[in-house]
Amino acid sequence: MCGICGFYSKNRITADQLTLMNDTMYHRGPDDAGAEIFPAKEGYCVGLAQRRLSILDLSPLGHQPMHSKDGRLSIVFNGEIYNFAELKKELSDYPFCSNCDTEVILAAYLKWGISCVHKLCGMFAIALYDRQEETLYLVRDRIGKKPLYYWEEEGNLVFASELKPIMSCPGFQRKLRTDVIARYLYHQYLCEPDSVFENVYKVRPGEIISFRLGKIHKQKYWDVKEVYQKKKGTFTGNYEEARQELFTLLKAAVQKRLVADVPVGTFLSGGFDSSLVTALAASVSGEPVKTFSIGFTEKRYNEAEYAGKYGASTDKSYVFIWNIFRKKYIIVLDNSSSYDFSPWASHVAHNLQHFLAAVFFCVYNIIHILGKAWLYQRAVCIYQIRQTACHIREVFLCGFDKLFYSIGLYIVVTIQKN
Repeated sequence: MCGICGFYSKNRITADQLTLMNDTMYHRGPDDAGAEIFPAKEGYCVGLAQRRLSILDLSPLGHQPMHSKDGRLSIVFNGEIYNFAELKKELSDYPFCSNCDTEVILAAYLKWGISCVHKLCGMFAIALYDRQEETLYLVRDRIGKKPLYYWEEEGNLVFASELKPIMSCPGFQRKLRTDVIARYLYHQYLCEPDSVFENVYKVRPGEIISFRLGKIHKQKYWDVKEVYQKKKGTFTGNYEEARQELFTLLKAAVQKRLVADVPVGTFLSGGFDSSLVTALAASVSGEPVKTFSIGFTEKRYNEAEYAGKYGASTDKSYVFIWNIFRKKYIIVLDNSSSYDFSPWASHVAHNLQHFLAAVFFCVYNIIHILGKAWLYQRAVCIYQIRQTACHIREVFLCGFDKLFYSIGLYIVVTIQKN
């Protein structure tokens, strides 16, 4: 996980201010940091910054912002391009100097333009500045695994992986959107492109935002519904063939995500999806796969028992538990030797995530979720929410989510009692 931020603006933002914006995301990238500002036409300046968590090519050659050899392009990038090695062979005429997937993006853009995103297989949030076209591109991966926000107002644009850098930007006013509070209480999150602030939006999954001299253009380069309509009915095999094809695809997908220059681990809950990902990772990895689980003192929330059973069934996994309520770290299962377990698994920089697997394979109880949604729908009283919002406008964002979640629960309990 890395963090990126920057701007394309006529408003004066100094290098020190950009650095401060970038450092609000220190937790996303403690290994390295970079911030640079470039002049543009018509009084504009472009700033790019990144906090780096090193996964590929741990040397200084992976420092960002990174620039193309001809000086035309500059990029900051959060994510991973799983097929970067294959693309690098296809782009052999480019004078590569690193083993970073970031440099592959630069070479791909020089050859194919912004349509190079169709060549990229991975999870990514990209900010790429083309000096020749005077254009800044913001690109988010197909499913939207990597976050990317932007503040666009009066012909200026500021972007970031999180809201905190935007909130730290000079001139930003934290005007909350009261019209999205009801939706937030109903869903417990906000769908793209909305955010909690006025004039701040999320780049949608599979979307390219291009910004040039005060003008913004948006285009979708990938849409799951269109892909489904195009490909449905193309498989003509039987059940066994479909099962084998699914296994092959899953194994290949996990293998691509194991490519790293740092130790690799998985998050293991003991459920179907995480156990499947961990088993596949163990089967294709030549080294032990460290697995991490979160434990709770409340039995109905605690999945440590299931994770422990799975860990005991393989000699390639180490299972750790972070007990949230006791505020300390304990080792539940260790098949080899003792470990000094540091906070947030800092000795394992790259964890495979399997949330989408849980969604695709219907692990979550949709009936239970719909039931909760129905309760929240009953609880949403627009008048009460607006009155409450008037008193908490100045609340700092880090407490905003918890506050409104608590308000929602309070309203639900009140309605149920009445």
